[in-house]
This record gives sequence, structure tokens and C-alpha cells, in this order.
Amino acid sequence: MPCRPRIRYAIFDMDGLLLDTERCYYQAASAILGERGLTLSDEVNAARLGLKAEESTKLILESTGASLTPEEYRLELRKRQTELWRTVKPLPGAMTIVNRLKSVSIPISIATSSALPEFSIKRSACPDLFSLFEGCWVLGDDPRVSRGKPEPDIFQEAARRMGVKEEGAREVLVFEDSPNGVLAALRANMVPIWVIGSDPAFLGLVYERGGDVVHSLEDVRIEDWGIALPSKGLL
Repeated sequence: MPCRPRIRYAIFDMDGLLLDTERCYYQAASAILGERGLTLSDEVNAARLGLKAEESTKLILESTGASLTPEEYRLELRKRQTELWRTVKPLPGAMTIVNRLKSVSIPISIATSSALPEFSIKRSACPDLFSLFEGCWVLGDDPRVSRGKPEPDIFQEAARRMGVKEEGAREVLVFEDSPNGVLAALRANMVPIWVIGSDPAFLGLVYERGGDVVHSLEDVRIEDWGIALPSKGLL
């Protein structure tokens, strides 16, 4: 395995990584399509992960042939998801890994494809988690992010706001759960940790860049990237 670089910054995806929100999308989309005799396949659902809302909607409608306009689909989806979002919780290991990074003064940020209205609802459901980021996040509707994942724009913008210079990209650890997000991190020349990663097309690249593939955030050992943890009182 290649030598792992020393990490000085960390960026987190949000949906399906920090928060159990991907199930909300799947439940809502499946209900909308099911009422029309259609099915959201696992392959299409996986392919939309990390995409901006417009791109995700286009993929769903084109792949299923649903007789809905993008506006109709997003409106119905939003109505169904909103109540589910209000009940979301951090996924296992999320609070621990964020607290550990904070405890050793590693700057952290969120880079999510969610737009501000959706982000605000999810944030209000988990105030303790989001308070740790101290307002440091980049959203999918940010005007400085012209291209969504799998392009690197959102991670590059998050890094820029944390003061990372272009040549320092290899000092940034990116936590992701989707192939599109992992590819975006790789294109940004950052170091990905892929949670529940399974696509063989990317596994080799992740390890080659000094990253890792884990089943849960609970399995991440940040000390493997040169981050010294306190000897007592780990959070």
C-alpha cells in the first residue's frame, strides 16, 4: 500500500455519510414512482448519489420514463422528504470522528450537493453535529460551484475556504459514501475515505492515493494519516 500522506484538513460529504438521509430519498422516490407503476432500481439509485438535484432528477425521469416534468417531480419529492428529514439522525461514528478531528484542531468542512432549503431542514434535525462545523460548509447551490460531483469543484471550494493552497490538496482527507463523490475527491487530488465502497473501478485508485475503504465511519483510524490523538479522553 502506498505511503499515506500526513493530513491537515478534512472534508465530509453529508447525505448518507454523516446523516441517514439517503433512505429518505429512496423512500420518497420509490413511492412517487410506485404510484405510477414504476420502480427505482438499485443501479439508478446508486448512480444518482452525489449529483446535484437537477442532474439527479434528470437521471431518474429518463431512466424510469416517468410522465412527470422535472418541476413536478421535485415538488412532490420535496413534500414527501421534508417530514422524513425532520427525523434524521447522525449515522454511526459521525459524531465521534468529527469530535476527534476537532479535538486535535484539524479544520473541518462539509461539501454537500444539497441546496440551502434542504440543508437547513437537515441541519435543524441534528444541531449538535452541525455546531461542530462552525458554519464551514459548501452547498450544492453555491454560485461558486458550477459543476456538481463527480467534478471536483465543491471540494476545491471547501478547501479554498479552509485556506488550503492548490499544492496542499494531498493534505485534505475527504469522507464520502458515493462513487461520484469519491471520483470528485480523486479529481481534486485529495485523499478519499470511501465508506461502504464497493465499485471495483475505484477501489484501486482509492488505495493508490493513500486513501481507505471502510464499512462505517466507526472503522476509520485517523491516526493512520499522521493525526496524533490525545492519549486520554477520546471523544
